Amino acid sequence: MIRLFPKALTTVFCLIAAGVTLHASPAGERTLTPADRKHLLTDKFQTSYTSHALPTSVKVLYAAPPLNSPPPSGAKMPFPMAEPGKPWNVGDAVQDTSLPFRLLIFVAVSKDYCLVTYERGGIAYSRCASLFHYTGKKADLRWSGNIYGDFKTLHDVRVAIKTNKYRDGGLL
Repeated sequence: MIRLFPKALTTVFCLIAAGVTLHASPAGERTLTPADRKHLLTDKFQTSYTSHALPTSVKVLYAAPPLNSPPPSGAKMPFPMAEPGKPWNVGDAVQDTSLPFRLLIFVAVSKDYCLVTYERGGIAYSRCASLFHYTGKKADLRWSGNIYGDFKTLHDVRVAIKTNKYRDGGLL
């Protein structure tokens, strides 16, 4: 019989939990459909480098635990993503628990679609993008994925999509 010490047991548990989290998607795997791909590549988007540009219905989905659930009535949820240039937890060695594990890269908003791009820290660093369809007070996650390379603009993301330099199923 193998005897695990409390620290070793905690480490094993954390690794198992991280492995499950890294592959879980709140509403199942979200692949980029041809229709959503067309919107992403051709719609006219306004780009911003601040979370203030996010439609409220999209911002609520990031802030509400669990994802895709509205916050409790009247509750003010903090937006769990650092603004560009602000401190955040980039790795799995957490220095400050008050800092988010996501860093906003940019937001692109069209008439009814919103693209959120960000870096995600933790045990598996990644560069992510999520596409939402929104109308008024409702937003629906259409796609989330990881984009390879160092993208900084909507043009960079569009090139990555056109050349298939992305993976469906990224984390939010």
